[in-house]
This record gives sequence, structure tokens and C-alpha cells, in this order.
Amino acid sequence: MDLKSIILAGMILGLLPGACAPARTPEPTPGAPADLTWERIQSAGKMIVGTAGDYPPFEYYNDQFRLDGFDVALIQAIGQKLGLRVELNDFAFDGLGGALTIGQVDAAIAAISVTDERQVVIDFSSVYYVGAGAALAKEGSGIAPLSSIAQLTQYRVGVQEGSAYQADLQRVVAAGAMPAGNVHAYAKADEGVAGLRQGAVDLFVLDEAAASEFVTQGGVEIAGQAVSQQRYAIAIPQGAVTLQAELNRALVELDNDGTLALLTDQYLGPHSGASPPPPPEA
Repeated sequence: MDLKSIILAGMILGLLPGACAPARTPEPTPGAPADLTWERIQSAGKMIVGTAGDYPPFEYYNDQFRLDGFDVALIQAIGQKLGLRVELNDFAFDGLGGALTIGQVDAAIAAISVTDERQVVIDFSSVYYVGAGAALAKEGSGIAPLSSIAQLTQYRVGVQEGSAYQADLQRVVAAGAMPAGNVHAYAKADEGVAGLRQGAVDLFVLDEAAASEFVTQGGVEIAGQAVSQQRYAIAIPQGAVTLQAELNRALVELDNDGTLALLTDQYLGPHSGASPPPPPEA
């Protein structure tokens, strides 16, 4: 959480979020290989979806111990548009890719950033949200305001295991701009924030919306905002072209009828980085 991508060399902390237009995927054409994932979904009458319930406000457990959050509400709304039941399964964030590739789930939604590395092994729906990364520090640490990569790399930085933030920081390490020992990966975001509160790391990097949620819980503060843009989309198995087209169609309908904006305001607050998904090409 995968808030369910960060820090490229030379990027500064002042980069602002904005609308993104991902590559559009055409509708399946006659004679194209069968989409076995979509056939399985239709046969079962339900879509099995993986998520990672430790990344509020995108996904979390509410007071009734049920999965809730922006991503959870969004995929349920998509299921209604498609006439499908949605069965949610909770995974560690870094296990979602494997669950997709072995067919354990039909799709995954968990603030998953679209990256070139991920597109080698899985496919994505249209982008449904554009967010930005933030750096959390322990309350009263005096670390603020951060404004450059050079300022960030001198600290012990926590990230979620398997996140795009981790991948981007590892590229900074590979470039020799940051000691490898300064990057600390945690299985869950809340574990990383707990480590931050305990002094195990100096910073923890995650989506701004998630960072703000952890600030309300106390003990941490935002030391850097708008670290990088993140494009969130629903992850699906490679070659699931019919499922991809159906998800994209549902996203367009939810955007057109105002549901996407309503859910964004409800869970992420007004004036967030939400980006309306482009319609798939015919």
C-alpha cells in the first residue's frame, strides 16, 4: 500500500498533483484471445478483489470491523454498475501482485500506483485517482520543511514493502545518492508509522491523504508535502482485456453520474487530487 510511487533523482518536494491521462486500452476485437478472468467472473456472478486494509482513508477496518475506505467504496460501486457481487480479500500489500498472477483474485485495489515495472507483469484499469506523496516525521522532531532530495536522503526513511515509494527510493540508492541502510521497508503502513513514533526511522513516506489520516491519530506530523505524483488504478491479470474494458466503462459511468466525486469528497476530502478517468477507445 499500496495508498493502497516516490522520489526520482532530481525531483523536488514541491511537485504538485494533477490530472493524468494513462494510455488507453482498446476494446477487445473479434478473434482476440478469450479473457479467462472475465469468463470466470461471469460464471461465478462475483468479482474477487484483493486489497490491503491498513491504509486509511483508502482502505481500513471501521468500527464494525468491516473493510471500508475510498477504494472499498469505489470497487463496490463498480460491482453495482457491472451487476456483480464483490468479494474483498485482505492481503499484505506486497502480496497483491502474486495473488493476481496465480489467479487467487480477479483484481486488486489498494492505492496501487501505475508504474512501468508493474506493467511488465500485470495490467491496469484507467487511472481513477491522482495523489501525491508526503513525508511524515515524529511530532516535535524539528524536521521541516523538507524541500529537496538532498534533505530527504540524509534521514532514515520508512516505506511500505512493495510500494512504488520503496522502488523509487531504491533507484535513488542505486544512483549513489542515498545509503542503502537509510531505507527501511515495513509490511504494513501502520507498522511503519508505529516505527516512526518509536524512533526507529526519521521519516515515513506515503500518500498525502493517508499521511493526514495518521496525523489525526497523533504523534506524527507532516514534514514534506507533494513529494511526487501517484496514479492509482485497479490492477488486473495480464491479458484480461474484457475485464479491463468493463472496469473502464464502469469508471466512466461513475464519473459521469457524480459518484466518483462524491466518494472522493466523502473519504479523501474536497479539492483532492482526483482525476476523472478517460473513456476507453472504441
